[in-house]
Formats: sequence, structure tokens, C-alpha cells
Amino acid sequence: MTGVSDPVPAVREADARGRTAELFDEIRQTLGVPYVNLVWRHLATIPGGLEWTWGVVRPLYRGAELPEAASVIRDGIDVGGIGDLPPFLFDAVGIGAAERCRIDALIASYNHVNGLALVALMAARAALSGRDGISGPEGRGAERISLRGSADWVDFPRLPGLDELPAHVHALVLGLDGYGRVGDTPVVASLYRHLAHWPGFLALAWLALRPAQEDGRLAAGVRMAVDGARRAGRELPHGIGPPGVRLDIDTHNSVEAGLTEFTERAIGRMVVMGACLRRLIPDPAGDGDRGMSGGVRIQRG
Repeated sequence: MTGVSDPVPAVREADARGRTAELFDEIRQTLGVPYVNLVWRHLATIPGGLEWTWGVVRPLYRGAELPEAASVIRDGIDVGGIGDLPPFLFDAVGIGAAERCRIDALIASYNHVNGLALVALMAARAALSGRDGISGPEGRGAERISLRGSADWVDFPRLPGLDELPAHVHALVLGLDGYGRVGDTPVVASLYRHLAHWPGFLALAWLALRPAQEDGRLAAGVRMAVDGARRAGRELPHGIGPPGVRLDIDTHNSVEAGLTEFTERAIGRMVVMGACLRRLIPDPAGDGDRGMSGGVRIQRG
């Protein structure tokens, strides 16, 4: 069953069965996050698509090259003029220090997953294009790559469907989802839906990031991230998929279309937007370095 509230065909985590459920659990365990991102849930609607794609990129998640490449992409992007919002603005919309930390942890988890996925899925696209390559060795580096141990993750709220949101929150989600777009896509970023639990933050972000949207800084950052990830993905070692899983021409085309849609117009955008969102939150440590830890270097204007 596909999720009726998802913007593209996708298997809901609660509906996953059999091999799909096993792969979803493996993805959660490997990434060290308590959810499965939309791209994987979409690939699960294509017979053999999820198993083939995950089989290609899983060795990369267990090696050293992928996080290094993702770090280079993130640290090479500048979006100037975005700084921390003062705490009193958050207090004014009912978001205290504890909830700010919860929002920060949620965004950080998405940033972590998206940065790795952007490069890894570019490698899968290279494999689909017939480039020769070998799988990265299993077991090199950590067995899981996560921002922190799974026991330390904040208890994130449930991801709501678009059809569950009040009209004004729905408008905020779609409004922010339009920021940084470099092409038309039906994909609505799951992060904004997750942040709908804090509509006051969405409203602050909509206002704070509006100038960077209007003058093109966000779109320019997205193009830079996508271009860098495309080059990095071609250079990463990759295989041709798990044994026994072969893609016929229709499945090949469906997987390729899905990967192109997500990398070019969705995940690349959220690598930049997620870091910008996190940079807006006051830094409880006061060290001014949270923009970089979220993925993209955000320079003060």
C-alpha cells in the first residue's frame, strides 16, 4: 500500500512487509535514524528498485569515501547573510529552549542523512549509466554511520501527512518547500512536514530565508551542491547491484527517473535548505559553528 498523503508514490513504513520491511530496517540501522526517507520509500514501489539501489550503495555507507565526499560537498557551499535568530523571537511564538533543541536535533538528523544520500544516489545513477566500478569493501570504517548513537536520538514526533495539516500550516510547508527549487517536482520535502509540529518555527524560517530565496542565493547553493555531488558520485567505487537482482528495461527506467528526480530536484535542495534552517536556531553552546556541523557552511553577511 502506498501512502496516500505522500507527494509521490511511496510505501509507508507502517505498511512495509516482507523483504521491503527488512530493507527498511536495515536502512534505519545503517544510518542510525528512526525513520526511512521518502526516496527509499518511493523506490520500494518499483519492483526490485529498492533492493537493487540499496545493494549498490550499502557498501558505500560502510566505507570511508562516502562521508568524506559528502563533507567536501557540504563544506564547499556558501550561502551568505543567514544568521541565528534571537531567542526572544522563538519565545514569542511559544518555542522555548527545550523545544529549540528538539527542532535542532530533528533537522540535524535530516541533514546527516540527506548529505550522504545525495552523493550515494549519484553513484547509483552512475552505475545505472553503465560505468564500470566495484563495490566498496564491506566493513571498512564503522558498521553504521550516524550523527550520534541511536540511543541518544531525540524521540521525534510522528511524520504527518500533508492532508492532516491545518490550512495555514499546509501553506507554510508548501511555501518553504518552494525555496531553493531549481526545477519542477512533485516531491515535498519530508523535513517540512516533520517541522509542522512547530508552525511558529516554519513561519520564522519563511520570513528569515525570504531574501535569500528572492535574490537567488538559495538556488545557487543548490546547483553547487548537486554539481559537486554528481562529480563525487561518479568517482566513488560502486557495484552493479546485489546478486540475483536484475533490472529489466522498464524497471531500469523507473529507477533512473526516480533517482534523477530526487537527487537533482529534492535531496540536493534539502542539503542546502536543511543547513540554512538549522543555522537560524540560536546556538546553546555559543560557539557559532552549528552551521557547519549541520552540513553546509553558512557565512554571516
